[in-house]
Amino acid sequence: MNPLTVTPENSAMDPKASVGHLSKIISPGTPPPQNEEIEMSILCCMMIDRKAYQTAIDSLEREDFYRLHHQVLFDAIIATWNDVADNEELDLVGLQTTLEKSGHMEDIGGQDYMLEIADYGAVRSNINTYIRNLKEASKRRQAIQRLEFGLKDAYRPDVEITETILTVRSSLNSLISKEGVSEEPVAYQSFPVDALPEPARAYLQESAETLGCDPGYIALPMLSAIAGAVGNSRCIQLKRGWTEPAVIWSAIIGESGTMKSPAFNIALKPVEQKQQKALKQYQFDMAEYKEDLNKCEEGQTQPDRPTCQRLIVDNTTIEALGELLESSPKGLLLARDELAGWLGSFNAYKSGKSGSDEAGWLSMFRAERVFVDRKTGDKKLIYIPRAAVSITGGIQPGILQRGFTQEHRESGLLARFLLAMPPRKRKIWTEREVDVGIEEAYIEMFENLLDMQMKTDASGESYPLKLGLTPEAKAVMIPYLDAHNASGVDLEGEQAASWAKLEAYSARLSLMVHLIRVAGRDVSLRDEQTIDHYSVEAAVTLNEWLKVESIRIYNIFTAQAKKATCEKLVKKIQRRGGRGTPREWANSRSKKTVGEARQELQMLVDGKYGRFETTQTGGRDSEAFVCFCMPDS
Repeated sequence: MNPLTVTPENSAMDPKASVGHLSKIISPGTPPPQNEEIEMSILCCMMIDRKAYQTAIDSLEREDFYRLHHQVLFDAIIATWNDVADNEELDLVGLQTTLEKSGHMEDIGGQDYMLEIADYGAVRSNINTYIRNLKEASKRRQAIQRLEFGLKDAYRPDVEITETILTVRSSLNSLISKEGVSEEPVAYQSFPVDALPEPARAYLQESAETLGCDPGYIALPMLSAIAGAVGNSRCIQLKRGWTEPAVIWSAIIGESGTMKSPAFNIALKPVEQKQQKALKQYQFDMAEYKEDLNKCEEGQTQPDRPTCQRLIVDNTTIEALGELLESSPKGLLLARDELAGWLGSFNAYKSGKSGSDEAGWLSMFRAERVFVDRKTGDKKLIYIPRAAVSITGGIQPGILQRGFTQEHRESGLLARFLLAMPPRKRKIWTEREVDVGIEEAYIEMFENLLDMQMKTDASGESYPLKLGLTPEAKAVMIPYLDAHNASGVDLEGEQAASWAKLEAYSARLSLMVHLIRVAGRDVSLRDEQTIDHYSVEAAVTLNEWLKVESIRIYNIFTAQAKKATCEKLVKKIQRRGGRGTPREWANSRSKKTVGEARQELQMLVDGKYGRFETTQTGGRDSEAFVCFCMPDS
């Protein structure tokens, strides 16, 4: 059937008519969940950009659109793109021809409405956000419709109520299962460069092409460096009582030779340059100080000893960091090419457990107060009212799994890190270099971020300037947070902890995007002290990528750990002859019940290490596990 053909059967499926009963009972006069602007934005992106079009058709169905004329236009756009060559874009004349031939031009509102959609001004890089919001509304309508069917059946005395309940439950569960998190490792998706505003976007793209690496290797250290430059000067306020600081912890995971270090260095270039200038200034000031001190006669006031402005550190003990934070109230960036050194520094020179240092680091992630007790020096106690420390660095996969101990994982230390593990790329020589103008704009942006200062109240206490959200930004943020939290409700362990921290990161990334725009002199920004919906939408795109990437990484590590466990079990079974019943396996594993032993053996079957065989023993069926690999001779 022609997808544009409207028949009596599918015209009766107009969603306006199919989801009204229950919604009227719950809230009279309220239309079913839908968003006309989102629908128009998606159709606009589909018209003007092939990549956005492909993303949309991979994710959406005709019925995801609430308005019937948008469903018709969706089908027409697909039909038109099917006739477009691979190296060409969609022509509105071709779309008009498709609509006229099918007799649906007037159904969508005529040529004027088609042109209105094409000129709607949607941001093509936000297509994933638009799709997510549309799918959310579509799922709500489907839930209403399925509940309505159950409600009607519940009124019917000829229908068994148990059957009705089971049908409704099964129907609703099918909606949930479509959005479930897969346990299978998924393919790596490249970092969404377009979600970053200028000049960070151009610098990231140029740097990745220059190094020949995935942009993710540079993006995460870049975000941490930007957060470190902002520090305690700004924070985001989602509502009264809920603020998030400009603190980002990130880790790039990769084996040696995967371009971690060059990417790390190019992302941090502006802050490293600024730190070098500060060190040179400090050396000059110290020389003057010593000269003035030598000239100072007895009884005269001695000159003040100069201090060095610190922006970036690699000394990672809490005691040393406390001293630096005391003279750098705005905060610091801890950058280590290899984060293994940071993990190894926990409770350095201390005989106790690692809890005290870890608690201090967790407070720094939230930019909370920190007390540092010192055993040496004149000052025995250092108090930091707002200890803001962003962290970034690289780490090898094996070291990450060993270095972050079970204690670190249970405390949520690992979950606080934004992770990326791009696949290794073959290194190819290129003469490409970062454009000088693009690099200068990026460095200037950093200078502007570093110039942002904390506010001071009447008592002289410094505090961050709180940036709120516009009503339009809240309209994006609130549904996203609700959907994010709902989608993670069934997660467990490390994935659940990471999911929870990504809620906070959606706000922190909104702050980062906004401040990049401020420091980059974005002319479209109306108010520097209020975060608009464009910044939130971009942050949602970034957060969604980070969400997918974190799940992918955790799944890979889980699969690797499961494989290692299976191989150990197989070796033990092989030593016992390569076969055995669950009871025999339980007896050989003194702390295992027969049921637990059966589960272990089932894990081996699922991993294709063996199979269960059923044989007759004394007239009864007996189940035994048999290894595919015979025991070593």
